[in-house]
Amino acid sequence: MLIHANARPVKCPQCPKSFRNTSSLKTHSISHTNNYPFKCEECSQSFRVQKTLNTHILSHKGLGKNHVCEECGKLFSNMTNLKVHMMIHKGEKPFQCDLCGLCFRTKGYLNRHVVHHSNVRPHKCQQCDRSYYWRDQLESHVKIHTGLKPFPCKYCNKCFFYKSTLKKHVELHSGERPYGCDWCGKNFPAKSTLKQHELIHTGENPYKCQECNAGFNHRRKLYAHRLLHKDRV
Repeated sequence: MLIHANARPVKCPQCPKSFRNTSSLKTHSISHTNNYPFKCEECSQSFRVQKTLNTHILSHKGLGKNHVCEECGKLFSNMTNLKVHMMIHKGEKPFQCDLCGLCFRTKGYLNRHVVHHSNVRPHKCQQCDRSYYWRDQLESHVKIHTGLKPFPCKYCNKCFFYKSTLKKHVELHSGERPYGCDWCGKNFPAKSTLKQHELIHTGENPYKCQECNAGFNHRRKLYAHRLLHKDRV
């Protein structure tokens, strides 16, 4: 059953804000307690949780990222990037696609999305039949053909093509599942896994077939679908 992306049935009894589930409301309710017990010794700033404080402390170590998000502790090099990031916590997506209605946090994200409607993929791999909308996608794909996996896991013998894949894998070793779905409350070890899961609720199908433009919510489903076209040849 699909749930509308903007549905927020759980209302906060102390302010006008509303949320998708009670778990999100519980996290928000802390803001009404005025309880910020974790204080930075370098400055007067305080935080609700230790993890956010730990991230904030890095801003005092000259890493070039001095703007900290008070909600999650993530650091940014300038206020503009911080404001864009804060839209995640506020649920703001002011830039809407005229072709499909999907909304995005920035104009750049919208522009990148609109290209997918043209179904034109000018960046082609010379070693296989894959093609991509963007050059960075092609450059990332080409690494697969080299056979090199330069990112090893320090906990096991597995190696990976991409640093992002390694990061996702390492989180599995910790056993933690810090990323919760706002729609159903299910938790995931990696943010990318959560985003993939959320497509089930939003009804989005970002993986498009180049042959017939059919859309799918998972890359594996697209691969299985493409085999049907090959069988017909």
